[in-house]
Amino acid sequence: MKCPHCNSRALIRTSREVSGTTREITYQCQSMDCGHVWVSAITAMRTLTLPSSPNPKVRIPLSARARALLGRDEIFDLKAGQQAALPIND
Repeated sequence: MKCPHCNSRALIRTSREVSGTTREITYQCQSMDCGHVWVSAITAMRTLTLPSSPNPKVRIPLSARARALLGRDEIFDLKAGQQAALPIND
């Protein structure tokens, strides 16, 4: 990643898990004239391919393409803790 202020190279100094789908990263600009330090977040934004072993506690939105392929928005039944039955097109 580059520094948002001076566009110089930046290095990761630390990272910590915020949740199962988000990580907080601390960056440091390598320019001695700038020296900016900032925090960014890496977050799972959308599912492109369904997992073979889904965790029923994890909710990651489906991409538009994945929704179109499935023909429905909800694929996990959180109360039952199981993957919901998918529609079958004959």
